[in-house]
Amino acid sequence: MAKAKSPSSKAKAASSKKDASPSLVERNANLQALREQYYGVKSEIAKVTWPTREESRALTTAVIAGTVTASLFLVLVDFIFQSVTTGVVALSIGWIITGVILIGIVAAGFYINNREV
Repeated sequence: MAKAKSPSSKAKAASSKKDASPSLVERNANLQALREQYYGVKSEIAKVTWPTREESRALTTAVIAGTVTASLFLVLVDFIFQSVTTGVVALSIGWIITGVILIGIVAAGFYINNREV
């Protein structure tokens, strides 16, 4: 006849599982913090409303158009300043006058833009 386990032996087995040493993550505070950070980031990423393909395409087009426009403007400004500087270095009176006028226009623009209303 087989001998049945007594309730006390089951209780001992359950208590031995509770007394088991903590896992590596539970023992190391840095790993625990890293784990919490991972799950926090994962939950926040799940809350993000991602743009649709059409929105992404429209925004990308706007950024590229703005970049090209700004680049063309800077090329124009660079060409103007290069021409003025070359004329000033060559002591051409026409370029010197043009440079003074441009500096006056820029200064007036800053003054008008920054004055108190």
